[in-house]
Amino acid sequence: MPLIVFAAAVYLKRVKGVKIEAILYGAYEAKEEDRVPIFDLTKLIDLFDWMIGVEFLRQRSDAAFLAEQIAETQNRLWKENQQGERPTKLKKLGEGLKKISQALQLLRPLKVMEFSQELLPLFEQASDEVKTWAKPFGVVLDEIKREIKELAYECDSQKLTGENLRRQLAIIRHYIDKGRYTEGILLTREWIVDLVAYKNLKEEWLDRDYRTNTIELALNSSLKKKKGEEALVPEWFEQLAESEKLVKLWGQIRDLRNSIAHCGKTKGAQEIPTSIEKQLKEIYSMLEKLLD
Repeated sequence: MPLIVFAAAVYLKRVKGVKIEAILYGAYEAKEEDRVPIFDLTKLIDLFDWMIGVEFLRQRSDAAFLAEQIAETQNRLWKENQQGERPTKLKKLGEGLKKISQALQLLRPLKVMEFSQELLPLFEQASDEVKTWAKPFGVVLDEIKREIKELAYECDSQKLTGENLRRQLAIIRHYIDKGRYTEGILLTREWIVDLVAYKNLKEEWLDRDYRTNTIELALNSSLKKKKGEEALVPEWFEQLAESEKLVKLWGQIRDLRNSIAHCGKTKGAQEIPTSIEKQLKEIYSMLEKLLD
Protein backbone atom coordinates (compact mmCIF):
# COMPACT_ATOMS: atom_id res chain seq x y z
CA MET A 1 0.00 0.00 0.00
CA PRO A 2 2.74 2.59 0.79
CA LEU A 3 4.25 2.02 -2.66
CA ILE A 4 0.88 2.63 -4.33
CA VAL A 5 0.41 5.86 -2.39
CA PHE A 6 3.97 6.93 -3.21
CA ALA A 7 3.48 6.25 -6.94
CA ALA A 8 0.19 8.17 -6.92
CA ALA A 9 1.83 11.10 -5.12
CA VAL A 10 4.69 11.24 -7.64
CA TYR A 11 2.18 11.16 -10.50
CA LEU A 12 0.04 13.94 -9.01
CA LYS A 13 3.08 16.13 -8.32
CA ARG A 14 4.74 15.68 -11.72
CA VAL A 15 1.66 15.53 -13.97
CA LYS A 16 -0.98 17.55 -12.13
CA GLY A 17 1.27 20.00 -10.30
CA VAL A 18 -0.12 19.01 -6.90
CA LYS A 19 1.93 20.24 -3.94
CA ILE A 20 2.64 17.36 -1.55
CA GLU A 21 2.85 18.56 2.05
CA ALA A 22 3.54 15.16 3.59
CA ILE A 23 3.10 11.41 3.17
CA LEU A 24 2.59 9.67 6.50
CA TYR A 25 2.26 5.91 6.83
CA GLY A 26 0.79 4.22 9.87
CA ALA A 27 2.38 0.76 9.97
CA TYR A 28 -0.42 -1.12 11.71
CA GLU A 29 1.30 -4.49 11.21
CA ALA A 30 4.31 -3.18 13.18
CA LYS A 31 2.30 -2.00 16.18
CA GLU A 32 3.37 -2.72 19.73
CA GLU A 33 0.48 -3.14 22.14
CA ASP A 34 -1.71 -0.08 21.49
CA ARG A 35 0.93 1.99 19.72
CA VAL A 36 1.22 2.08 15.91
CA PRO A 37 4.44 3.56 14.49
CA ILE A 38 4.02 6.31 11.92
CA PHE A 39 6.64 6.76 9.20
CA ASP A 40 7.20 9.98 7.26
CA LEU A 41 7.69 9.00 3.61
CA THR A 42 7.82 12.58 2.31
CA LYS A 43 11.58 12.45 1.79
CA LEU A 44 11.09 9.66 -0.75
CA ILE A 45 9.34 12.20 -2.98
CA ASP A 46 12.32 14.53 -2.61
CA LEU A 47 14.69 11.67 -3.43
CA PHE A 48 12.69 10.90 -6.58
CA ASP A 49 12.92 14.56 -7.65
CA TRP A 50 16.68 14.52 -7.08
CA MET A 51 16.92 11.36 -9.15
CA ILE A 52 15.07 13.01 -12.06
CA GLY A 53 17.25 16.12 -11.91
CA VAL A 54 20.50 14.17 -11.76
CA GLU A 55 19.43 11.88 -14.60
CA PHE A 56 18.45 14.79 -16.85
CA LEU A 57 21.86 16.34 -16.25
CA ARG A 58 23.80 13.12 -16.83
CA GLN A 59 21.91 11.97 -19.89
CA ARG A 60 21.21 15.25 -21.72
CA SER A 61 23.17 17.99 -19.91
CA ASP A 62 19.84 19.58 -18.97
CA ALA A 63 20.37 21.21 -15.58
CA ALA A 64 17.08 23.14 -15.34
CA PHE A 65 15.28 20.62 -13.10
CA LEU A 66 18.31 19.99 -10.90
CA ALA A 67 18.97 23.72 -10.48
CA GLU A 68 15.36 24.15 -9.38
CA GLN A 69 15.72 21.33 -6.86
CA ILE A 70 18.96 22.80 -5.49
CA ALA A 71 17.43 26.27 -5.16
CA GLU A 72 14.35 24.88 -3.39
CA THR A 73 16.61 23.00 -0.96
CA GLN A 74 18.66 26.07 -0.04
CA ASN A 75 15.56 28.28 0.27
CA ARG A 76 13.82 25.72 2.49
CA LEU A 77 16.84 25.32 4.75
CA TRP A 78 17.13 29.07 5.21
CA LYS A 79 13.44 29.30 6.05
CA GLU A 80 13.48 26.38 8.51
CA ASN A 81 16.81 27.11 10.18
CA GLN A 82 17.10 30.77 11.11
CA GLN A 83 19.97 30.39 13.59
CA GLY A 84 22.03 27.31 12.72
CA GLU A 85 24.36 26.45 9.87
CA ARG A 86 22.87 26.99 6.41
CA PRO A 87 24.12 26.50 2.83
CA THR A 88 25.36 29.57 0.96
CA LYS A 89 26.85 28.13 -2.22
CA LEU A 90 24.39 25.40 -3.24
CA LYS A 91 22.18 27.73 -5.24
CA LYS A 92 25.16 29.33 -7.00
CA LEU A 93 26.32 25.88 -8.10
CA GLY A 94 22.87 25.06 -9.47
CA GLU A 95 22.63 28.40 -11.27
CA GLY A 96 26.08 27.87 -12.79
CA LEU A 97 25.12 24.44 -14.11
CA LYS A 98 21.93 25.91 -15.55
CA LYS A 99 23.91 28.63 -17.39
CA ILE A 100 26.14 26.01 -19.01
CA SER A 101 23.08 23.92 -19.86
CA GLN A 102 21.40 26.87 -21.57
CA ALA A 103 24.58 27.76 -23.47
CA LEU A 104 24.75 24.16 -24.73
CA GLN A 105 21.09 24.23 -25.75
CA LEU A 106 21.51 27.51 -27.63
CA LEU A 107 24.77 26.47 -29.33
CA ARG A 108 27.02 29.06 -27.70
CA PRO A 109 30.34 27.17 -27.45
CA LEU A 110 32.35 30.23 -26.41
CA LYS A 111 29.93 30.83 -23.54
CA VAL A 112 30.04 27.14 -22.61
CA MET A 113 33.82 27.42 -22.23
CA GLU A 114 33.56 30.68 -20.29
CA PHE A 115 30.78 29.56 -17.94
CA SER A 116 32.47 26.19 -17.33
CA GLN A 117 35.70 27.91 -16.33
CA GLU A 118 33.81 30.20 -13.95
CA LEU A 119 32.00 27.27 -12.34
CA LEU A 120 34.99 24.99 -11.66
CA PRO A 121 36.06 26.64 -8.35
CA LEU A 122 32.50 26.31 -7.02
CA PHE A 123 32.68 22.52 -7.14
CA GLU A 124 35.34 22.62 -4.42
CA GLN A 125 33.73 25.47 -2.49
CA ALA A 126 30.29 23.83 -2.43
CA SER A 127 31.49 20.25 -1.97
CA ASP A 128 30.80 20.06 1.78
CA GLU A 129 27.38 21.69 1.39
CA VAL A 130 26.43 19.22 -1.35
CA LYS A 131 27.48 16.25 0.81
CA THR A 132 25.50 17.64 3.75
CA TRP A 133 22.30 18.97 2.19
CA ALA A 134 22.18 17.58 -1.36
CA LYS A 135 23.46 14.03 -0.92
CA PRO A 136 21.73 12.55 -4.02
CA PHE A 137 23.61 15.10 -6.14
CA GLY A 138 26.81 14.50 -4.21
CA VAL A 139 26.98 10.94 -5.55
CA VAL A 140 27.64 12.25 -9.09
CA LEU A 141 29.40 15.51 -8.18
CA ASP A 142 32.88 14.32 -9.24
CA GLU A 143 31.52 12.89 -12.48
CA ILE A 144 29.84 16.20 -13.40
CA LYS A 145 32.95 18.14 -12.43
CA ARG A 146 35.05 16.02 -14.82
CA GLU A 147 32.64 16.73 -17.66
CA ILE A 148 32.64 20.46 -16.97
CA LYS A 149 36.44 20.55 -16.73
CA GLU A 150 36.70 19.16 -20.28
CA LEU A 151 34.58 22.05 -21.57
CA ALA A 152 36.29 24.82 -19.61
CA TYR A 153 38.78 27.21 -21.22
CA GLU A 154 40.74 29.56 -18.99
CA CYS A 155 41.97 31.93 -21.71
CA ASP A 156 40.05 34.50 -23.74
CA SER A 157 37.48 32.48 -25.69
CA GLN A 158 37.23 35.30 -28.24
CA LYS A 159 40.80 34.57 -29.35
CA LEU A 160 41.20 31.70 -31.81
CA THR A 161 43.92 29.29 -30.69
CA GLY A 162 44.63 25.60 -31.03
CA GLU A 163 43.40 25.05 -27.47
CA ASN A 164 40.20 26.97 -28.24
CA LEU A 165 39.57 24.59 -31.14
CA ARG A 166 40.30 21.58 -28.93
CA ARG A 167 37.77 22.76 -26.35
CA GLN A 168 35.18 23.24 -29.08
CA LEU A 169 35.93 19.70 -30.25
CA ALA A 170 35.29 18.55 -26.68
CA ILE A 171 31.89 20.25 -26.84
CA ILE A 172 31.11 18.44 -30.10
CA ARG A 173 32.13 15.17 -28.43
CA HIS A 174 29.88 16.09 -25.51
CA TYR A 175 26.93 16.57 -27.86
CA ILE A 176 27.60 13.19 -29.48
CA ASP A 177 27.91 11.40 -26.14
CA LYS A 178 24.59 12.88 -24.99
CA GLY A 179 22.82 11.94 -28.23
CA ARG A 180 22.37 15.59 -29.21
CA TYR A 181 23.28 15.11 -32.84
CA THR A 182 21.62 18.21 -34.27
CA GLU A 183 23.74 20.50 -32.10
CA GLY A 184 26.80 18.38 -32.86
CA ILE A 185 26.27 18.72 -36.61
CA LEU A 186 25.70 22.47 -36.49
CA LEU A 187 28.76 23.12 -34.34
CA THR A 188 30.92 20.82 -36.48
CA ARG A 189 30.09 22.91 -39.55
CA GLU A 190 31.15 26.10 -37.79
CA TRP A 191 34.23 24.39 -36.36
CA ILE A 192 35.54 23.64 -39.86
CA VAL A 193 35.16 27.34 -40.69
CA ASP A 194 37.08 28.15 -37.49
CA LEU A 195 39.84 25.71 -38.41
CA VAL A 196 40.30 27.28 -41.85
CA ALA A 197 40.46 30.73 -40.23
CA TYR A 198 43.06 29.40 -37.78
CA LYS A 199 45.18 27.92 -40.58
CA ASN A 200 44.81 31.16 -42.55
CA LEU A 201 46.08 33.11 -39.50
CA LYS A 202 43.13 35.48 -39.51
CA GLU A 203 41.98 37.16 -36.32
CA GLU A 204 38.60 38.27 -37.71
CA TRP A 205 37.26 34.73 -37.33
CA LEU A 206 34.08 35.96 -35.61
CA ASP A 207 33.24 38.43 -38.38
CA ARG A 208 30.18 37.09 -40.20
CA ASP A 209 31.13 38.65 -43.53
CA TYR A 210 34.61 37.10 -43.39
CA ARG A 211 33.25 33.70 -42.44
CA THR A 212 30.62 33.69 -45.19
CA ASN A 213 32.24 35.55 -48.07
CA THR A 214 35.82 34.41 -47.59
CA ILE A 215 36.03 31.04 -45.85
CA GLU A 216 32.71 29.43 -46.77
CA LEU A 217 33.02 30.77 -50.32
CA ALA A 218 36.47 29.19 -50.62
CA LEU A 219 35.20 25.86 -49.25
CA ASN A 220 32.15 25.83 -51.52
CA SER A 221 34.17 26.85 -54.59
CA SER A 222 36.72 24.13 -53.93
CA LEU A 223 33.92 21.60 -53.49
CA LYS A 224 32.43 22.61 -56.85
CA LYS A 225 35.82 22.29 -58.54
CA LYS A 226 36.27 18.85 -57.01
CA LYS A 227 32.96 17.81 -58.60
CA GLY A 228 34.18 18.98 -62.00
CA GLU A 229 32.23 22.22 -62.02
CA GLU A 230 33.71 25.56 -62.98
CA ALA A 231 34.77 27.52 -59.90
CA LEU A 232 37.44 29.99 -58.85
CA VAL A 233 39.28 28.79 -55.75
CA PRO A 234 41.42 31.36 -53.89
CA GLU A 235 45.14 30.63 -54.00
CA TRP A 236 45.51 31.03 -50.24
CA PHE A 237 43.05 28.19 -49.70
CA GLU A 238 44.69 25.80 -52.14
CA GLN A 239 48.00 26.35 -50.35
CA LEU A 240 46.59 25.34 -46.97
CA ALA A 241 47.86 22.08 -45.54
CA GLU A 242 45.29 19.29 -45.96
CA SER A 243 42.91 21.53 -47.92
CA GLU A 244 41.57 18.49 -49.80
CA LYS A 245 40.59 16.75 -46.55
CA LEU A 246 38.94 19.95 -45.34
CA VAL A 247 36.87 20.18 -48.52
CA LYS A 248 35.79 16.54 -48.25
CA LEU A 249 34.68 17.01 -44.65
CA TRP A 250 32.96 20.27 -45.54
CA GLY A 251 30.91 18.53 -48.21
CA GLN A 252 29.88 15.77 -45.80
CA ILE A 253 28.92 18.06 -42.92
CA ARG A 254 27.21 20.54 -45.24
CA ASP A 255 24.97 17.77 -46.59
CA LEU A 256 24.21 16.56 -43.06
CA ARG A 257 23.46 20.08 -41.87
CA ASN A 258 21.14 20.74 -44.83
CA SER A 259 19.36 17.45 -44.24
CA ILE A 260 18.72 18.48 -40.62
CA ALA A 261 17.85 22.11 -41.37
CA HIS A 262 15.33 21.17 -44.06
CA CYS A 263 13.87 18.31 -41.99
CA GLY A 264 14.94 15.72 -44.58
CA LYS A 265 12.63 17.27 -47.19
CA THR A 266 15.14 17.22 -50.04
CA LYS A 267 15.99 14.54 -52.58
CA GLY A 268 18.45 12.00 -51.29
CA ALA A 269 18.12 13.26 -47.73
CA GLN A 270 16.04 10.50 -46.18
CA GLU A 271 18.75 9.18 -43.88
CA ILE A 272 17.57 7.26 -40.86
CA PRO A 273 18.69 8.66 -37.48
CA THR A 274 21.24 5.88 -36.92
CA SER A 275 22.85 6.74 -40.26
CA ILE A 276 23.16 10.41 -39.27
CA GLU A 277 24.70 9.39 -35.94
CA LYS A 278 27.22 7.13 -37.69
CA GLN A 279 28.22 9.82 -40.20
CA LEU A 280 28.70 12.44 -37.49
CA LYS A 281 30.92 10.13 -35.44
CA GLU A 282 33.05 9.35 -38.51
CA ILE A 283 33.43 13.05 -39.31
CA TYR A 284 34.36 13.79 -35.70
CA SER A 285 37.17 11.22 -35.72
CA MET A 286 38.63 12.91 -38.82
CA LEU A 287 38.39 16.37 -37.23
CA GLU A 288 40.59 15.19 -34.36
CA LYS A 289 43.28 14.09 -36.82
CA LEU A 290 43.13 17.41 -38.69
CA LEU A 291 43.78 19.36 -35.51
CA ASP A 292 46.68 17.11 -34.53
